[in-house]
Amino acid sequence: MRGVGYVYAVASLVVLGLAGQWALKSEARVVDSHIASLDGQRYNTAFPDQQGALARCATCHRVEPAGPERSAPPLPGILGAKVASSAWFGYSPALRAKGGSWTRDALDTYLANPTAAVPGTFKTLSPVADAAERGRILDALAKL
Repeated sequence: MRGVGYVYAVASLVVLGLAGQWALKSEARVVDSHIASLDGQRYNTAFPDQQGALARCATCHRVEPAGPERSAPPLPGILGAKVASSAWFGYSPALRAKGGSWTRDALDTYLANPTAAVPGTFKTLSPVADAAERGRILDALAKL
């Protein structure tokens, strides 16, 4: 049987371990946002005709025709594709169950409010509230 001091020591180590993990995750978010900023700049340079409409998307999605996958599914060819149909593996169960295709209207509705359009989606970024911005994004997606 162990003493109370042992229990407190173990609890302290657990708390310190969790605090360390939190600190590492916080650093990762800072690094991720810096990388996202660089990706957006790279995208704006690579696709100047689209005036950076997809720079916001390029933070998480691959917008180039080929290249490494990112934390969200690739966007080339998304218009007209079946929902949750790419080889990317991280779709939420809710999005997999949605069915249908990504028409312009379906994507517009999803971008306007992802959690209302597909309750349970993993999409974590804020909605694209501005209809004109959504229109620019959809126009740019049509060119991919």
